[in-house]
Amino acid sequence: MADWIERLAEAKAEARRASIVRQELRLHNARIIGARLPALWNTITEVAEANSAELRQRFPEEKKWHCHLVRDGLCFALINDGPLPRIELYIRPNLGGQCLDSVESIKSSMMEPASTRRHDRINVTVSDTEELEFHYKGVTHTTPESLARALISHTCNIPA
Repeated sequence: MADWIERLAEAKAEARRASIVRQELRLHNARIIGARLPALWNTITEVAEANSAELRQRFPEEKKWHCHLVRDGLCFALINDGPLPRIELYIRPNLGGQCLDSVESIKSSMMEPASTRRHDRINVTVSDTEELEFHYKGVTHTTPESLARALISHTCNIPA
């Protein structure tokens, strides 16, 4: 067989092996996310609820920084209690998509329902140390506390 054909066959075999390794890694990461995300989701929800209550208590005069968390099955909503227009952020885990789905709505009138402004996703990945990472608005959050803070900060327009 010609040298170039042998090199082509070797390159093709190496590409197949690399593809198998990538697929195994994706499946491994999917199992990690599926196993860990439910517990972290509960922590994110609890921290967001506690932090929003603490903001109301510590800053009673800053109504624009007030929000409350509403649980709805596996989903939750962070609803800004400040003046109009205000953000309502709905978040739900999506284990199949290995992400958190979010819907941002704007409430512009007390007489009208909030209007949807943006559908987005918070991607969940696995770090080199096999910890979950949440990618939200261009920032990687490595803890549920960090993500909860980012969600509240966005909903209430609190400076970073």
